[in-house]
Amino acid sequence: MKSIMRFVNWSLGLASSTVEFYAACVECGEASPVVHSAGERQVSEVWALQHAGANPSHRSFRAYQVSAWSATPDDTVGDPPTS
Repeated sequence: MKSIMRFVNWSLGLASSTVEFYAACVECGEASPVVHSAGERQVSEVWALQHAGANPSHRSFRAYQVSAWSATPDDTVGDPPTS
């Protein structure tokens, strides 16, 4: 049996238009509520300031903006990379 192999180009794209915004305390791992609009992003900023006020030694936070991606093969046949 013969096999034909070809190089396939792949691309990444958004799997969903939904984006999640939230913040997490580096010290304890507690996280802000998740919001799905850039306009509501202030929710996580206010949460971080309130968390720091309630826990004076918790001064470091990570801000997250999360989106889902999907990998899709291109339908065209490409040449294999030469490098």
